[in-house]
Amino acid sequence: NGAAALQQALHNLNMAEPAMERPPPLRHSGPKAPIPFSLQGFDPLTASIIADVERSKALAVEQEDYDEAKRLKAKIDYMKRIGSQIGELEAHKKIAVEDEDYDKAKSLKMEIGVLRRRLE
Repeated sequence: NGAAALQQALHNLNMAEPAMERPPPLRHSGPKAPIPFSLQGFDPLTASIIADVERSKALAVEQEDYDEAKRLKAKIDYMKRIGSQIGELEAHKKIAVEDEDYDKAKSLKMEIGVLRRRLE
């Protein structure tokens, strides 16, 4: 059977690859601090990203690196604006799905993806 042979060859190829070439699995750096109350209006992913930057800003202040703290503050403000837009689009997407308007839901999902990439 040609399909079975092809599948076996692909399996053998995957097994022969050195483990170093495979990307490491994504791991969190351990338990995160709870999301601050001021970020609870955002979706969990956005809130987590902003909280990470806020921790970096706090460290910069502690180290008296005020230029970095100022830069991170501006980044946080920007991220909060983007996060608010994502929240609005998520609400509209939920309504579109409930209304079974899947074209609109897909369009909103794409817009959300564009905004999420701005948070990276």
